[in-house]
Amino acid sequence: MWNKLLFLLLFFLLPSSLSATPWHVDVWGFSYHLDRAKQLNETNHGVGVRYQFMEHKYLRYSAAAGVFKDSMYDYSKYAGMVVETNTPIVSLQLNGVVMSRPSYNRGSLFVAPLPSLGIDLTVVKFNIFYIPKAEAYGLIETVAVSLSIPINQGGNNEQR
Repeated sequence: MWNKLLFLLLFFLLPSSLSATPWHVDVWGFSYHLDRAKQLNETNHGVGVRYQFMEHKYLRYSAAAGVFKDSMYDYSKYAGMVVETNTPIVSLQLNGVVMSRPSYNRGSLFVAPLPSLGIDLTVVKFNIFYIPKAEAYGLIETVAVSLSIPINQGGNNEQR
């Protein structure tokens, strides 16, 4: 199921020219749960891929997909879109993803709109996510961090 979703995402959403906009590897790392009474996993290692396919004067658009170890020590998968402000260094981001998490929503797919803040240091971008509490899905209020590392595309290393 996820293989098909990733294929469709890449096939239909990405333009044919890879040199126009960069690929990034997303490396997932850590989270902090605001409900400290629960003993949850806060080492959320994982990996993903992100492709910026459109840029306008005020906004940038990317497609993203990946997998990470979630708060309940299960592997969670996601695929979706990122819209972020086209500003230097700090950007506001809105992530709309479809997720599959074994311990959330009884393992069924669900849509998660997640706000985040990007801090772009050119060689790496820090993404700081806010995951709101959603009792119906078993989500705990959390702050999570990932890194986006640009991939050099044969010498076309366009600065953002």
